[in-house]
Amino acid sequence: MNAPINTRSNSLHQVACYAFLVLILVLLQAFSLKPLLQYDRRLIEQGEVWRLLSGNFIHYNYHHLWLNLAALILGMLLLANLFSIWKWLLITFFCALITGLGLYFLDSNVRYYVGLSGCLHGVLVVGAVKEYQSNKTIGVLLLLFIICKLGWEQLLGPISAPLAQHTIIAVNAHLYGAFGGLILALLLVIKN
Repeated sequence: MNAPINTRSNSLHQVACYAFLVLILVLLQAFSLKPLLQYDRRLIEQGEVWRLLSGNFIHYNYHHLWLNLAALILGMLLLANLFSIWKWLLITFFCALITGLGLYFLDSNVRYYVGLSGCLHGVLVVGAVKEYQSNKTIGVLLLLFIICKLGWEQLLGPISAPLAQHTIIAVNAHLYGAFGGLILALLLVIKN
C-alpha cells in the first residue's frame, strides 16, 4: 500500500494544478467553445471522437460550471492527498472517457452532453475506495453517499433542482462515471 502524498511542496504543487484546471475550465466557458467540444452524437458518428472526452470539460452555462467546480474543489479538499497530481489527472481523464463511452454506447437518446459531473462521480468513487484502505469509516460514508445519490437520481430524478431549471441533467452520465471510477478503483486496489 502506498503512503499518502502529503509533503508541503507536493500540496502546493497540487493546489497550483487544481487552480490551473479551474482556470482552463473557466477559459473554455469564456471563449464559448461549447460547439467545438460538447458531446454531440451526430458529430461523433462522423469521426469527431474527441467529443467523447472533451464534452466533460465544457459546460452548459456559468451556473452549471460553478456547481461542477464547487464539487471538484470540495472533492479535492477531502481526497487530494490520496494520489499524486498525475495519478488524479489520469483518473479524471479515464472517468471522463468512460462517461462519454457510456453515453455513446448505452444512451442512444442522448444527443448532446456537457459537464464534469459524470467524471466527478467516478473520481469520488476512486477516492472513496482509496480512503477506505486507511479510514474505513470515511470511505464507507463517502461510498454510501454516492450510492444513495445515484439511487435517488435513477428513481426520482436529479437532486440538483436549481440546475435542472436551466438544463436537462443526464443522470446516467453520473452512473457511467461512477462505474468507471469503480472499475479503476478496483484495478488500483488489486495492483497495490
